[in-house]
Amino acid sequence: MQSLWMIAASLLFACMGVCVKLGAAQFAAAELVFWRSFIATLLIGSYVLLRRLPLATPHARTHVIAACRASSRW
Repeated sequence: MQSLWMIAASLLFACMGVCVKLGAAQFAAAELVFWRSFIATLLIGSYVLLRRLPLATPHARTHVIAACRASSRW
């Protein structure tokens, strides 16, 4: 079963690469990153809501610090 997940992940990653290549002719790089992240957030968010998974983490401060460091590099 784990190998099927790996195959599905590889297929979806390849599809994302094709979509980025096709969209690169019409959209700016930042816009492509935004839409890719937005769609991923919708998919993950719907999964979390359907499964009623908690979003709480004991490492919230560490996540905020890492996000600030990552955004300051860009």
